[in-house]
Amino acid sequence: GGGCLYNRLVENRLVITCGGDQIEAGKSLTFRLGFHVWTTARSYPMVANGGRIEVVPDGAAAASDATGFTTLFRSTGGSLRKPRPYVQAVDTDLGIRGSAVTLAPQPDGTLLGRMPVTVRYGNDAPTFALNVEAALPAGVEVHHIEPQDSPSFPYWFSVPGGRFMPGEERTFDVFLWAPVGTATGELGTGRLTVTGSYFWGADDPQDVDPSDNTTSFTVTGAAAS
Repeated sequence: GGGCLYNRLVENRLVITCGGDQIEAGKSLTFRLGFHVWTTARSYPMVANGGRIEVVPDGAAAASDATGFTTLFRSTGGSLRKPRPYVQAVDTDLGIRGSAVTLAPQPDGTLLGRMPVTVRYGNDAPTFALNVEAALPAGVEVHHIEPQDSPSFPYWFSVPGGRFMPGEERTFDVFLWAPVGTATGELGTGRLTVTGSYFWGADDPQDVDPSDNTTSFTVTGAAAS
C-alpha cells in the first residue's frame, strides 16, 4: 500500500514504519517483506534473532497484534547449517582523504578548481547517509560535486552513491569556487569532515577513530594566463 519510512533505532536495530491497505472486516491480507543486509557475506552462515513485526491500526497508539521472526544469512557456499550469531557494528569506521587544490580563472572572473576526494566505510555500522562539512578559506565555497545525486551547499554536502558496503572506498570530485577579485597565491587551508547519519531527527553515530574523519588541504588561486 503506502511507503515505508525509517523511524528510529532501538538497540542498534532499525524500526521501519510502513503504510498498508485497508482490510475489510473478516478478510485477510498477505504480503511479502524484502530485506537487504549491508554486510559482507561470510564463509559460515549467520543468524539474527529478535526480529518483530507489529500491526498498528490507523490512529491507534499501540499494536493490535505482533509476531517475531528470525533472519538467516547464507554462507558464501550457500549453507544454513550451524549459523553463528550476526553482530552488527555500533560505531562507524569512516575515513576521508583530499589533496591540494588550485582554483583556475573562469571567463566570468571567478575561480574554480576540482579536488578528488576519497571516502572509506570500514564496517557495517547502521548509517544511511554520509555527510561532509567543509571549513574553507575566506571567500571559498563548495560549488558542486560530481557525480551529483543530492543537493550540495557552500559548506556541506552528502557523499554521492548511497549507502556503502563494509570496506568500500568511493572517490568523487568536489569543485571549490571563489568570487571575482580573489587574490592569487595560497588562499589558506581547507578541511573536510565526514560523519555518518541515521536519518532525519536522529543523533549521528559515533566513530571508532575520529582522527581520520577529517582531511586538510591547501587552496591556491591561480593567476590568469
